[in-house]
Amino acid sequence: MTEPLLMILHMGMLAIEFSVYIILSSSFFQISLRISRVIAICSIAYLINFGVLMCLGNHVSLKLFLGCVLFAVLSKVLYSASYIHSIFLSILFLALINVGDSILLFLLSAVSRQSFSSIMADPFSYYLQAYTVKTIELLISSFIHAWGTQRFYKRSPSLPNYFKFTLFPILSLVCTVTLFSTCAVYPKAAPQLLFCTITLLVSNIINIVLLNQFEAQQQAVINNQFLQRELKLARDTMDTLSSAYSKERKLTHDFQNKLAVIQGLLQQDHADAETRQYVNELINQEYTPALAMSTRRTVVDVLLNQKYSTAQEKGISFRVQLDDLSHFPLPDDAFVVVLSNLIDNALEACEKIKDPSQRYILIKAKVDREENILYIENSVDAPVKISNGTIPTSKKDSLSHGYGLQNVISIIKSYGGLYAIRCENHAFAFVVSFDMKQAT
Repeated sequence: MTEPLLMILHMGMLAIEFSVYIILSSSFFQISLRISRVIAICSIAYLINFGVLMCLGNHVSLKLFLGCVLFAVLSKVLYSASYIHSIFLSILFLALINVGDSILLFLLSAVSRQSFSSIMADPFSYYLQAYTVKTIELLISSFIHAWGTQRFYKRSPSLPNYFKFTLFPILSLVCTVTLFSTCAVYPKAAPQLLFCTITLLVSNIINIVLLNQFEAQQQAVINNQFLQRELKLARDTMDTLSSAYSKERKLTHDFQNKLAVIQGLLQQDHADAETRQYVNELINQEYTPALAMSTRRTVVDVLLNQKYSTAQEKGISFRVQLDDLSHFPLPDDAFVVVLSNLIDNALEACEKIKDPSQRYILIKAKVDREENILYIENSVDAPVKISNGTIPTSKKDSLSHGYGLQNVISIIKSYGGLYAIRCENHAFAFVVSFDMKQAT
């Protein structure tokens, strides 16, 4: 075997390992970068890793350390994961690759009844065994990926989900092991068998990537259906709120007329008894308290008044500090979805607090030429778990719930906004920001 061919086979193994890393890491985190940037970053990391392995030679400990650093940095860049998660993912991947290589090579040598030294003597036999090991590692990462997508992406846990991700790797592994066994009987066919093994392995990777892309698109369609349904409900809510606002304006106008009647009664002689009776009738009428605000967004004003009334009924302090929202970069229907979901979540969280004096909701909005910010804070009875920029639902029916926050995030991203979530000292906060410079 020539040196260039050896180099190509070795580089191919490293490329397979990078594919295993992407499949493994995407089980836990979602890539937030464009595909072109992902390819460019992975290509640079691949070349750095190849150069490190070639330069260090037999310095195993140093290679492992630098490999851990490289893949931890790569995880941080691709997924914006925390440092602890990035290091954990790097160690998990290197353990699968290095420890797995040693164990699986030993097992394959035992199955084929060939000594490791005799396999190493023939480069074709060695690489055939090495690529067979990579097929097994790909199968293991496929199992982890099938588990991770349902655990961290809220996808439906089912046996078919495992089946579709692992069927082709399992069949390919059976074929690969058969090819490896055939090589022991027909050593001269090793180059052709190696080519078939590499072809099966590459087909496996393409199959997993396409399946994952298809499933992600299918999930996006489902999320979009929920979003469209909620936007429709938001439009219906807007009509209801507008009607309620008109009714409130009418009641205000009627109240002004009643005050005018009182003023007229007071101006008449001997009208004390009539005035007292009329005032008593007005006092016995119930009036719902309202927030005194004017954001120049009628739908927002009415929605906040409605949520304010709900908060008052549940003993929750409801405070607002809002600028003029007429230029806030969200249309009314999208704004209703964002506000109603976030406030409903805040109301639900406050209801769990036993001490009514600790229940509060604070809503702020700052609008200027550079940046528009919406800030919603509420008290919580226990720290909220935040995972991968979202909140895992605590409700039993996780497939039906949890879409409210997903829709909020989807709307924010679709209009070019950014969001942040934090929970400190029993205070949960959700912040939305729109950079007006980028918007223009």
